[in-house]
Amino acid sequence: MKRSTLAALFVLTSGIAFGNVFEDKAKEFCDKGEAEVCTDLGNYYREGNSKYQIEKDATKAVEMLTKGCDLSSAAGCNVLGYMHGNGLGVKKDLAKAAELYQKACDGREATGCFNLGVMYDNGQGVKKNVIKAVELYQKACTGGDDTGCFNLGMKYYKGDGVRKNNAEALKSFSKACNMKVQDACDAYANLKSGKLK
Repeated sequence: MKRSTLAALFVLTSGIAFGNVFEDKAKEFCDKGEAEVCTDLGNYYREGNSKYQIEKDATKAVEMLTKGCDLSSAAGCNVLGYMHGNGLGVKKDLAKAAELYQKACDGREATGCFNLGVMYDNGQGVKKNVIKAVELYQKACTGGDDTGCFNLGMKYYKGDGVRKNNAEALKSFSKACNMKVQDACDAYANLKSGKLK
């Protein structure tokens, strides 16, 4: 389902104060295979949404996000990975979180690549592998994930999992800085001025 269709659903049900027509309609679209609607509804359950009178409910969030992920919503897989990794609405399971982040990354969800990179970097739910972490940060950065770019810059700066390369570090820091990551702006300025050696 395109975002415009979901937006139309919001407009059709906005301002309805009796029952939860929005929630019912969203579930109906989800049951018809609209992956992004499942994911969006899952996120509403995860965070709560007063505008649409949706109470925060981690169990319902997991249910909807699972449907979204199963229907190939990479964003849904990423958030579901977060839920499993933090034990929200389900028993904490880092291996399952890594599996879901992989599915999200495979579906071109840049944040999923970043999250999986962190897991490989720290050996959480997967065997520690800094070379794999670098590859995932690169994929995340290429996909537009700001912290993926910052972490990639740090890997190049430190020579951790990749050959030390200040020029590549500067490129990654610059990209992250342009995405408003202040730490990346500071690292770029310090490396450029020679304060970081």
